[in-house]
Formats: sequence, C-alpha cells, structure tokens
Amino acid sequence: MKVSVLLFSVCALFLSACSHNKEKANEDVVSVVQGTQTAVVVVAVGSDGMPVVKSTTVEVEEGQRVVWVGPKNMEIRFGNGTPFKASKLVTDNAVVNVEVPRLKWEKGEKVKKYKYDVVVDGKVLDPFLIVRSRF
Repeated sequence: MKVSVLLFSVCALFLSACSHNKEKANEDVVSVVQGTQTAVVVVAVGSDGMPVVKSTTVEVEEGQRVVWVGPKNMEIRFGNGTPFKASKLVTDNAVVNVEVPRLKWEKGEKVKKYKYDVVVDGKVLDPFLIVRSRF
C-alpha cells in the first residue's frame, strides 16, 4: 500500500512538472492576438541598457502581421535570411509594423525559422521569428 501511494505521488509530481514546463514553454512564444491577424512584440530596455522581450520567439503565418513596439531608436535586423523585403527594419515612431509576405517553400516544407536581432543603442538581443505556411 505504501509503495503504491509513493508511486502515485511521484507520478502526480512528474505530471505536474511536465504540465508546468509546457505552460512555461508556451509563455515563451508570441503569436497573433486572439481575434486579429497581428502578433505584438513589446521591447523594453533593462537597467543595463539591453533590449528585453517577454518572449524570445514570435510565431506567425504568411499574411499575418508582426508589430514590434519599443524605444524610438530600435532596429530589427535579419542576418542570414529574412521573410521581408528588407533585412533591416527601423522604427517609425517607436513601432515596426510589417506583414509577412507569401514565401517560397521547398516541397514538404511548412515552417521557416529566422534568427533576428533587436538592436537598441548598439546593444543586441537575438530572438527568433517562426513563419508557418498558410497556403
């Protein structure tokens, strides 16, 4: 009896931890705001001057919008590949607002992952943008 109670307790703790980690992982992804076609990424500046975002990954589909809101002097830079026409996006009144265009996909490909930099006063944070095929 004691062994089964202990086993049950261990399993309950394990499932609780897995569930908690799954919720944590989902908190780390920004996707479109419910009822819209827009993902909003808020960029703050830490006490050390470094850019800070709540979520290190933005996930959208082709045709949806990404809006970065932050300091006036913020830039969004894509190094090796970008889904947009430009590899450097600069704020217009503290906002970068872009629509994800229709992309070229390899056969069977459904997801593209882009590493980008948020640059504020020369300090760099390097999150990800994930684009899913919509068409």
